[in-house]
Amino acid sequence: MAEFHECPGGCGREDIPRRLFACASDWRRLPESMRLAIVGAYAMRAADPFGHIRWMNTARLWYRDNPEGQS
Repeated sequence: MAEFHECPGGCGREDIPRRLFACASDWRRLPESMRLAIVGAYAMRAADPFGHIRWMNTARLWYRDNPEGQS
């Protein structure tokens, strides 16, 4: 598995460590409730292994619908 990935927030950065979902500025662009849901679902992945993935996909859709500079 690659060590880095592209930021889903649309900033174009390709050096995001695998342990992070997005770069710091795009992470802060997400609504707080969504950030908390992603973190909470990760912590609960033993009970719901796909919850974290569902929330990350929801965030990707949010980024698509809220391009940088228009949020």
